[in-house]
Amino acid sequence: MVKLVQLGSLYAREEKQLSRSEQHEILVYAKRCLPLFLAQIRRLVSAVKHCTASVTLGLRQELASHFVPELEALADVINELGLDVKDILEVVIAREQAEMDADSMRKKSLESVRLRIHLIA
Repeated sequence: MVKLVQLGSLYAREEKQLSRSEQHEILVYAKRCLPLFLAQIRRLVSAVKHCTASVTLGLRQELASHFVPELEALADVINELGLDVKDILEVVIAREQAEMDADSMRKKSLESVRLRIHLIA
């Protein structure tokens, strides 16, 4: 779980210095690790739920008073991570779109040249 967060942070900081293949490699790795990350979170929540199922109401309130601030901080970190991932994906999509547009313009230019050559000949 920590490795995935560190990788996302590193990618966000160093993205401009990474080659296209390195960026792709990092995104593939993150995509591969994401299900494991979510499964670990699910197991953690399930274990906490199981452990607190038989706890009295007073103890639950006391636990909540300790955990709620921590959970709020965790939710903020997860939200920030999600926004960073969104930004990264938007950059990747924009680059891919720019490359597709450039390829399309090259093809149109080539077709235009071919048409002019055909008209001249």
